[in-house]
Amino acid sequence: MNEPPNPITVDSIDKILKFLPIFQQEGYKFSEWDSPKNFEDGVLCIPSCNYSKEVIEFEKTLYEEVFIIPFDWVKWQDEAERLVSDPNALRTADLETLQKLLTTHVRKEHFCEGHLAAMLREHHITAILHRLKQIREEMSDSL
Repeated sequence: MNEPPNPITVDSIDKILKFLPIFQQEGYKFSEWDSPKNFEDGVLCIPSCNYSKEVIEFEKTLYEEVFIIPFDWVKWQDEAERLVSDPNALRTADLETLQKLLTTHVRKEHFCEGHLAAMLREHHITAILHRLKQIREEMSDSL
């Protein structure tokens, strides 16, 4: 039988929230795209998205702190899109919903390069982190 994942703690939330001030910096560059290249044999090299070291560390921390969870994120994409397009819905999301949303964005990056960059650039990830900060404050109040 599989063990359930470790529960999210205040400490694990704090490790994720340390990225909020970084991602909120005016003009912060989340990523850069390589330029497309044509090689001598006529082969075109498609550009790739290169993330900043902080975004790479953010993704690593999401995995380490069990914010990336196993579930059928593909079937959940309609709900994810609703939460992306409706900031009011995101403001009331619970912790599990935030985990699913972050999982969906990270997994989607594997199939649609630059997706995470777009979510960062459009401030959706910072909105998730702001909601996570509220949940963290509620957890502290109940201790």
